[in-house]
Parts: sequence; structure tokens; C-alpha cells
Amino acid sequence: MKILFGLLLFVAIISCKSSKKSDGIADSEIALDIVQPSATCPKHHTDSIIPIIYGFPTEESFRRADSGLVYPGGCDMSSDSPQWYCKIHDQSF
Repeated sequence: MKILFGLLLFVAIISCKSSKKSDGIADSEIALDIVQPSATCPKHHTDSIIPIIYGFPTEESFRRADSGLVYPGGCDMSSDSPQWYCKIHDQSF
């Protein structure tokens, strides 16, 4: 399941090129709303965990990051890049 989610996350959000819809929201941002299973922090809690997004940031990405809904991970992603960020412990995993 983790591999499948990682693949979906990779395909949905990491593309540095994203198409804009008429409402100004990129396809990758919409996919972020659809696929968001729960994650557990290494300190054993599930609240305040947000996904890390990779790829060239869009205007909507900046708004979501400023709102604390996602954590910007940069444009480059390797196979061992973290997928989640704990806002309480300031830790990526």
C-alpha cells in the first residue's frame, strides 16, 4: 500500500510541469485532495501530519503551504525522499 501511495503521489504531485484548469488550480493540487491516507509520526501520533509535495511550486502550492496543509519538499525527489511532515515535531518521514 505504501508503494502504491508513493507511486500515486509521485505521479500526481511531483511533476514540475502541471496543467492549469480554468479555476486556476493545477491538476496535481486536485489529486492531493483525493489521495490522502493517514500517516503516523515516528513519535506515534497521527494529528498534525501533512504530505510533502515535490515539484515546481504553483501559486496554489504556495497558498496551501502558507496555510499549513502541505510541506514543500523541493523539485528533486529520490526513491528515499520523505512523504510526510510532522508539524508538531518539525520532522520529515
